[in-house]
Formats: sequence, C-alpha cells, structure tokens
Amino acid sequence: MTTSLSRRLSIVFGTLVSLTGLGYVLHLVGKEYAAIEPMLGEADPLLLVGALALTMAAMASIGTVWQRIVMDMHCRLPLATALRAYFLGQLGKYVPGGAFAIIGRSEWAHRAGASRTVAYTSTVISVTSAYFAASLVTSLALVLGARPHGSVYLLVPVLGLAPVGLLLAHQHVRAVLHVHRVPLLTRCLSALPAGSRILKFSLAQVPAWLLLAAATWIIANALGVDLPIANTLLATAVSWTLGFLFLPAPGGIGVREATFVLLLNGDGSVAAVALLARLTCVAADVMGAATSSATCFVIQRCVSCPPAS
Repeated sequence: MTTSLSRRLSIVFGTLVSLTGLGYVLHLVGKEYAAIEPMLGEADPLLLVGALALTMAAMASIGTVWQRIVMDMHCRLPLATALRAYFLGQLGKYVPGGAFAIIGRSEWAHRAGASRTVAYTSTVISVTSAYFAASLVTSLALVLGARPHGSVYLLVPVLGLAPVGLLLAHQHVRAVLHVHRVPLLTRCLSALPAGSRILKFSLAQVPAWLLLAAATWIIANALGVDLPIANTLLATAVSWTLGFLFLPAPGGIGVREATFVLLLNGDGSVAAVALLARLTCVAADVMGAATSSATCFVIQRCVSCPPAS
C-alpha cells in the first residue's frame, strides 16, 4: 500500500470515527433536548467566561512548559514567541491527519530561530510529557475517589501510559533495545531525555490538567449539571488522552466527547457539557492564537521602534 493511499485511508477512517462519536453525543442531546434547552438558556455567562479563562490558562501552561523544554535544550526562545508558536500550532490539530499540531508548532518554532532538530524534538517531548501527566492525573483522580460508571477498560491505555513511557525512557532499557537491534523504537526513544527529566516535565504539566478539569466542572455547574469533581477530573484526563491517541481523528473530535459521556454514564445533559467544553477549547485555541500573535507584534514594534529620547 502506497504512503499516499494509507494516509487517505487514515483520514477517511478518522473522519468516520469522529462523526460516529459526535453522532452519538448529538443523539443524546437531541433525545433530551426539551430538558436541556432551558439549561442552555439559563446558563450563567460569568461561569462560562470563567471556564474559558481557565481553559486558556491551561493551554498557556502547556506552552510555557514547552518553552522551558526548548530552553533546556540550550536554545533561546522568548516566552511570547513560544506561546505564539504553540497556539498557532494548536490550530493544526483540527486538520485531519493527526500530526499537524506537532508539525505546525515545530515549524513556527523553527521560523523563530530554533533548529528543526530542537523544534521537533522539544515538541515531541512536550506532547509526551503532557500525556504522561494525564496518566498521573488519572491515577490521582482514582485515589481521590473517582469511579468510572461505565467502560472501565477505557482507563487501561491511559493508566499504562506513564509507567511504560518512563520505563522506555530509562537509559538501561534503551541500552538493551539498542543491543537487541530494535532500530525504529531506538530511534524514537533517542529523542527523549532521561527518565528523570521526563518525570520533571510531566509533573510540570499536571496543573494544566487540573485547570482543564476545573473548567469542565464549571461548565457543568453553569448548565446546572451536578458532576463530582473527582469524576470530572478522571473523565477529562482519560477522554483527552484517548482523543489524542486516536491520531486519525482531528483534535480527537468525537472520540473525546463520547469517552467523556461513557465514563460518566451520562445522559443528554452530560453530552451537552462535553459539547460545550469542546466549543470552549476551540474558542481558547483561536483566542490564544490571536492574543499571542498580537502580543508578539506589539513587542516587535517596540523593539524596532524604540521611544525617542
């Protein structure tokens, strides 16, 4: 099978899965729309604005950790420039194909002066550590008393992500793989730093997941939906991770929302929360891209046109 054909099939398959997931969520909303409509009409706008602010803060937190990773690789990338590259790259995740967010962010970083090796390696480390953090947050939610009401098997790949990843990042494991000539896996792992640094970056990503879960919980409260905080934390981390792992789905659309509803054994009101959380994330990505671009433009103007003495 040619590369172009396999890519097209991946896009078609991912789009079908996304549409199926969204169809399931929209079906739940439509089935109970008579009960949901008053909730949407009476939603507290201040809470929704607060959820948007928390979502933007979560995204900016991930971008800030990425900038630290780039600096850790001895490459200077100003924070404002890094956030612009991050948010503009985020828009690429809505393109079918899976890797466009990584490509977009990396190319913007390269345009800002980073070598392509640093740009792509740092982005891979950023994404990897972010979802290792999601695995840690999933474990934390279970410790706090979260209990998935359905589809417990959905937790397995997420809970296994961090320990397996940290094990593969260990230098002794890499040496064994190298000795036994596992070339593809060895090349992929060579881009990762030592396990201790991966753990450090992963812990730095935890606040972003707490902010995303808080934003989702606030959206639920704005709609008058009672969701336990620990369960919301669990469903947020797991649904985002599975949406990411299913690369053909652009931005995890459909997969994330359906997973969120399944884990909470939700009805139409929970489906409405999932859809509104998605819209909030899209708005945060767009506003983040616009704000960071405007900030960089102002900074560049101030540097190129200093005030008269």
